[in-house]
Amino acid sequence: MNTRPISLSEQVRRAARESGVGCNRLARAIGLSKSAASRFLSGERGLSMTVLDRLGAVLGLAVVKVRGANEKGVVRHGRATGR
Repeated sequence: MNTRPISLSEQVRRAARESGVGCNRLARAIGLSKSAASRFLSGERGLSMTVLDRLGAVLGLAVVKVRGANEKGVVRHGRATGR
């Protein structure tokens, strides 16, 4: 059993893949080339904070600190509630 925490970047990648937004559309929405977006989604490269902010806005992601959180529950799908 692998208990290694899942990195925030991997959680964002998973959310992007699971969103159903295609790579071309995602790339256009966040201002990247299709190849750069594809390399991010495959784990070959990272994103700048500016592009990460745009990706979070496009996908409706928010980082939420959860008491006692493990690798599950750090990135939430959906809009932030302002709490």
